[in-house]
Order: sequence, then C-alpha cells, then structure tokens
Amino acid sequence: SEFVAHEIELLEQKNTNRKPTEKQTANKAIQEAILDALESGEKYTITELLKVVKNLPEDMTNQRMSALVRPLVAAKVVERVEEKRKAYFRLPIA
Repeated sequence: SEFVAHEIELLEQKNTNRKPTEKQTANKAIQEAILDALESGEKYTITELLKVVKNLPEDMTNQRMSALVRPLVAAKVVERVEEKRKAYFRLPIA
C-alpha cells in the first residue's frame, strides 16, 4: 500500500543521511591497517594479527579483532583457511 511504501522511503532516507559513528570510523581505520599488515601468501591467526597490525588501540582483544576481520571475510577481501582445526586469515590467492 501507499502507506507502507512511504514508511520504507522514510527509513531509507534516515539510513542514507546518517554519518558513521566515531567507533565505526575507528573500526574502518583498523580494518585498513589489518589489510595493510597482511602479506601476500602469508597466513595469520587472530593472535598473530594482534602482533603485526600497527597502531592498534590499547584495549584491542582477540574477540574484537575477530569481529573486525569477519566482515572482511564476508566481503571476500580476506580469506579464512582452516588447518588442523585452527583458523588462519590471508589475502585471497588470485
């Protein structure tokens, strides 16, 4: 109906006008740092990523690092590989 279409339109406008929050902006910067740290052909565990990624916040945990890597895997920018029940992350092989 017209009402539903109008409500959807209002929601879409609301979403497009929103600026990213400070935390989202910071997370984006961390994700870019993760991509910069990944070397072609190398595999990294989350713990190893915590060591090689530069300028991480002091309070960075394995869980948070994992949460930041997950969308990169979903977007196929980073590849998740399992070996002997351990997860590794690497740049996709072309």
